[in-house]
Amino acid sequence: MFSGAELLHQMKEVNVCFGKSQDNRKGKKRKRPNLPKCGWKKRSIFFDLPYWEHLLLRHNLDVMHIEKNVCDSVIGTLLDIEGKTKDSLNARLDLKEMKIRSALHPTPESNMPNASFTMNSKQRSMFCKVLSMVRLLDGYASNISKRVDSVNCKVFGLKSHDCHIIMQYLLPMAVRKTLPREVSIVVIQLSNFFLELCSKVASVDDFEQLENQFVATLCRLEQIFPPAFFDVMLHLPIHLAYEAAVARPVLYRWMYAIERYLHTLKSYVRNKARPEGSIAEAYVAEECMLFCSRYIQGVETKENRSKRNRDGSDCEKRKGISIFSMTGVMIGHEESEYLDHETWKQAHQYVLFNCDEVAEFVE
Repeated sequence: MFSGAELLHQMKEVNVCFGKSQDNRKGKKRKRPNLPKCGWKKRSIFFDLPYWEHLLLRHNLDVMHIEKNVCDSVIGTLLDIEGKTKDSLNARLDLKEMKIRSALHPTPESNMPNASFTMNSKQRSMFCKVLSMVRLLDGYASNISKRVDSVNCKVFGLKSHDCHIIMQYLLPMAVRKTLPREVSIVVIQLSNFFLELCSKVASVDDFEQLENQFVATLCRLEQIFPPAFFDVMLHLPIHLAYEAAVARPVLYRWMYAIERYLHTLKSYVRNKARPEGSIAEAYVAEECMLFCSRYIQGVETKENRSKRNRDGSDCEKRKGISIFSMTGVMIGHEESEYLDHETWKQAHQYVLFNCDEVAEFVE
């Protein structure tokens, strides 16, 4: 990777006129001059700052959006989702024009031969079943099963955090039984890269090793997927490990907290003709109500409201034997279920061996 001084030395022959010329203002198309030998077309105006060339990190790539775009590309290609897959007819024609991978060239008999990562209907159904049957902790992620169409084997409407959970935890489980071993291993390595990148504790040596591992993973991906799969978003992760080594953990620099707070500010808008005034008025009103609620007793407010999943406290224990004395709040409607003899026997033994009142008799 070039330093700022090296880049500035390479771009010394580049002449840049910042702003719009008179021809561009009249609507005329700008004629591009011949590129200099260095290969650079433009020198950033930030290099006019005296300290810019000495910065170790001149850009901060957002891990959240990169991870989402990579996840969409992988899932769209594996499930062959129309409009999202990178393995299209044009991608196969590119292989034919480049004269590589002759086994995948489109033919009149079979329009698009199956690649090593192509899944049949049964495998796609199994892939979607893994995503639809997963159960996560409350507040850990959204209900991903609502984004899975098990009938048509499609995944749609994924948010950034949904892709974060799928890419790091669910995708390795889904591809383990649905793809060939040589393909699933590479996809799992890609998932592990983002998992280790987002770790809270890591050293500079760990990030350097992670960068070298991703280079090898990217080369193995190029042996499996078509060239159309490798857009700029799949090449940007190679810089993420270096940025994490310089700027420290990713969780302090990604956009999740900012995007969530922007969603809160957007919810304040009532008059779309005056969005700034609506946000300012609602923000001041919320701050005033929050300040006043701290002095109001006996009224449920934002400060003293119970959590959604309240399990009670030790002082609220019910009367009776110890194993049934714990409190809790039911979620959903009540259902009755009949146990078979074997299940009833197991429940009966569990109660006997975990009840304090029976412990002296068991001994």
